Amino acid sequence: MKNTFGSIGAGLKAAAKSLVTPTTRYRVGDISLICPVCGHDEFDRREMLMNTSGMSFMDLDWLNSSACALVCQKCKRIELFAETPSERQA
Repeated sequence: MKNTFGSIGAGLKAAAKSLVTPTTRYRVGDISLICPVCGHDEFDRREMLMNTSGMSFMDLDWLNSSACALVCQKCKRIELFAETPSERQA
């Protein structure tokens, strides 16, 4: 039984890693994104659900809107965006 839970845990970790895009640099319009805390310019991109109490109460979290989350590679600060910023060249 313990091996089964270990296998499930390993599978969930692998699935979570597959949802993260490779580290890259982003821009919004003509502005290059830079972390406001540490000044680093490389981020991981993830999609996050924007849960609301009403939908959670009715167990309908999957109907909530999602947002693009950029996670700074250096300090791990999370910035949320309504639309996904564009990737930029190094």
